[in-house]
Amino acid sequence: MALERAIERLQEPRVRTVRTPETEPEPEAEERLRELLERCDALGNAYAAVLGEDVPNAEAKAKTLGVLQEMKEEAQETFRRYKQEVGIPDPTA
Repeated sequence: MALERAIERLQEPRVRTVRTPETEPEPEAEERLRELLERCDALGNAYAAVLGEDVPNAEAKAKTLGVLQEMKEEAQETFRRYKQEVGIPDPTA
């Protein structure tokens, strides 16, 4: 599921002023972006799975959700920073 979503995201039109061979990310950078995006998706899926589970220990569930949320936010920030490093503009900026 996460891999399919990552592939779909990579195939979506990107906001760029000009696409030239010089502005395209290198294959290594594109692979790294794909890996970072898959990590974000996997953590989001894990969060949703735990959230949907009926766990008898509410404190443990809350702690697990907190850790997963923190990890997901860190993964998203790493993805955002790496995109910036390789020169992909943020369409929301």
